[in-house]
Amino acid sequence: MKVAVIGAGVMGPGIVQSWMLNGDTVALNDIREEALAESKIKIEENINLMYEKKIIDKNAEAYMHLLETTTSLEEAVKDAKLVIEAIAEKPEIKEDLYNKLDKLCPEDTVIVSNTSAMPLPDMFPNFRPENFFICHYFNPPEIMPLVEIVKSERT
Repeated sequence: MKVAVIGAGVMGPGIVQSWMLNGDTVALNDIREEALAESKIKIEENINLMYEKKIIDKNAEAYMHLLETTTSLEEAVKDAKLVIEAIAEKPEIKEDLYNKLDKLCPEDTVIVSNTSAMPLPDMFPNFRPENFFICHYFNPPEIMPLVEIVKSERT
């Protein structure tokens, strides 16, 4: 399955890594090329550290082919079955992204937000009501096996 993670800040790289370790193809998107480059290095280092500590059986070389990084939102979400939004906690920025995602993604694409503080399904009740909810990863997401799911009445 292809997963798209939007946002290469604090949480994005760890969320990406958790899906890669599951064997899924992941596209990491950010508006800043340098954030993507830094994330790629961080992911590779983290996977290798987990391998060295015998937490996982394979090193980063076995997983890095699953990662695609891009500043193109359209490219990132193309063919993705799941889109995970992990951008700044600003309603106007999130709303702008959701408007773009609504145009780029098929109706059956599940779109979730990693927010921990905003009641997004209540804030945007008409945005894909059956396929939009909060999927809050705990930090660091590549290690913490805990995800809080907050759905709306229509999810």
